[in-house]
Amino acid sequence: MSAAHEALKGLTVGEAMETRFTPVAIDASLSAAVDALLATAQREFPVVDAFKKPIGLLTREDILAAVKSHGGEEPASAFMRSGVDSVRPAQAVESVLERLQDPKSAALYVTDADGAIVGLLTREALAEVILIRSVKPDWRFDRRA
Repeated sequence: MSAAHEALKGLTVGEAMETRFTPVAIDASLSAAVDALLATAQREFPVVDAFKKPIGLLTREDILAAVKSHGGEEPASAFMRSGVDSVRPAQAVESVLERLQDPKSAALYVTDADGAIVGLLTREALAEVILIRSVKPDWRFDRRA
C-alpha cells in the first residue's frame, strides 16, 4: 500500500471534503463565474439548481477558456462539465479514490440525503489530508457533514 493510501485509510469523505466553496447558480452568467473565480482560491465550482442540487461543474480552466472566446453575458452553465459523480459524506475515501484519479474528474460532489451539495472532494483536499497525516499520522479529523 502506498503512503498516500495509508494516509487516507479509515477516513470518510465527510472528514476530507471541502466545505467552504462557492457554487455557481444554473442561471448565472459567465461574468458571475469570473467573479466567483476572482473572489476565491477555489478551482472547481459546482453549478447548482435552485434546490442546491449539483447539475454540473465549472473548473478554473473551463471558465478561462470560455472567457477567451465568449462575452460575459453568456450563461455559465453552457460551459459546465456534466456527468460528475456524487458521493455521500459517510463513504470511505478509499472507496471513491479511484474516481478522482481520472484526469477528466476534477472533483466529486458530496451530497446529503436530499441530493443537495454539502461539499466537494478534490485532489487538492486529499493532498492536504495526506500532507497533514505525513507530519502527524494519528491526527484526528473531526469534521463531519
